[in-house]
Amino acid sequence: MIEHVIPMTGNRPYPPRISGFTQTFWDGLTEGRFLTTCCAACQKTTFPPKPICPACLGAKVEWREISGRGHIYSYTIVHAAPSIFTHEAPYAVGIVDTPEGLRMAARLLISPERLRVTMPVAVGRMAYEDGSFFGFVEAEGDRAND
Repeated sequence: MIEHVIPMTGNRPYPPRISGFTQTFWDGLTEGRFLTTCCAACQKTTFPPKPICPACLGAKVEWREISGRGHIYSYTIVHAAPSIFTHEAPYAVGIVDTPEGLRMAARLLISPERLRVTMPVAVGRMAYEDGSFFGFVEAEGDRAND
């Protein structure tokens, strides 16, 4: 369950391309659930969600809720942002390792001066007027592996 909701103004600056397959992910996000796919044959969990397992090429995948917690593996601060994000610069993006063994690239909704490698983080839902997106916020204490 996504515990952190961050109210955002306006529409998403770069809306996702939602397909029939990914609609489940985006609906789950709006409902406060962080979902991805798991292969029914080999049990490989992947992110972003994939209709075919990259490990065994199995075509039967199941939607599964994941913890949305992890630790920062790496990050960078964006100062020279693309034009649609210049008003937000500087901002952080990074790689987050999760207890499920996933490595996710995402926006880090943490002030740049507080960031550090290994920092515990939790997924946050950015609630825009036209839909949701996700990023990671600082986890309270070391709750990343709860």
